[in-house]
Amino acid sequence: MANLVEPILRTRFTDMSAPLFSYQYDHPCKDFEIRFVTCMEAYGKSLGPKKCMDLKLDLNECVYNDKQMFRVLAMKHERARQYKAGERKAEDYYGPTPKPDSF
Repeated sequence: MANLVEPILRTRFTDMSAPLFSYQYDHPCKDFEIRFVTCMEAYGKSLGPKKCMDLKLDLNECVYNDKQMFRVLAMKHERARQYKAGERKAEDYYGPTPKPDSF
């Protein structure tokens, strides 16, 4: 996530390496990070964590994809439950395979 601490010694090398520790360089979550950092800058260190919690959670979801992975896991468990209950056949377990070069 965003490094909200200023370096002790600032040189041109710290400026050149700054994008390595953020999501600003060609990352799909850069807009979420900008919104979060702007909010933290507006409210400061004391009120920022409380007021910007929703933006932080959005950034974490974008970076780690927690909800997406839990959703995929829930679908996998539901398929297994349907297969064990006899509602789904073995050949229908994952659905039909797409034809080659059909993308």
